[in-house]
Amino acid sequence: MALQYYNYPNMIVFYRFILSALVMLAYTQIFKVSLKLSKKQFLMVLLFGVLGYGMTDYLLTLSFTYISSGLAVVLHFSYPTIISIFAVLLFKEKISLSKVLAIIIAFAGIIMMSDISGKLYIKGIVLALCSSVTYSVFVLANRHRELSALPTTTVIFYVSLFSSLPVLVSGVIQKEALVPDNINTWIALVVGALVSTVLALNMITSAIRILGASLTSILNMLEPFVSVVAGIIFFHESMTTLMGVGMVLVLAGAFITVLPSFRAAASP
Repeated sequence: MALQYYNYPNMIVFYRFILSALVMLAYTQIFKVSLKLSKKQFLMVLLFGVLGYGMTDYLLTLSFTYISSGLAVVLHFSYPTIISIFAVLLFKEKISLSKVLAIIIAFAGIIMMSDISGKLYIKGIVLALCSSVTYSVFVLANRHRELSALPTTTVIFYVSLFSSLPVLVSGVIQKEALVPDNINTWIALVVGALVSTVLALNMITSAIRILGASLTSILNMLEPFVSVVAGIIFFHESMTTLMGVGMVLVLAGAFITVLPSFRAAASP
């Protein structure tokens, strides 16, 4: 949304991260949450925060300038497959047939919901695919005991702070406008920081610790579904039959994912 008013991808990502860091800093001070890190934790948050979440946001935002947002989203959401593979190889997680089926069904639904028309620029495709890899790195890194031992708000503060610096440098080098000059841009940036970064990071980090990397990544495929519903409700966007079928498939994929948990809870 911010790109409509402020076509500077680096600075959009910078403001999202720095505003998120300020919100988290205020929260930690008000509720007395410790910001202390060991040397190992500092290095891990710096490395996986910048190269994981920070780079994901940057690459995905940049891909929107080359290909349609729908195609970028479809390519980005290949990350559950990447995470599931690495979760098996690195953390010995079991990948069941139901998880594989859920990924296939939900991914098919995302394709149906997304507008993948428009010119296909290789650079945009590569950027979107790379965002799926970097996001996989971030999700898997949260499984590490050094990071999982930290309060979620502490992780988000440092991830946001560290991630803001490289994109600021990139924006300065590319001579992007450093300060937005209209209120619509600031509203979009603040909303993006609160909803897409602070809230989203809190939820995804907590979910990874509770559910594991692969299960969380599959359930996170509901994100495009929520985006479509929000567009219909708040922006009066139209919904085609194909989109409706896609939404049903995404919900089916999520249901298949959580069904084993429901069965386990219901069994005596």
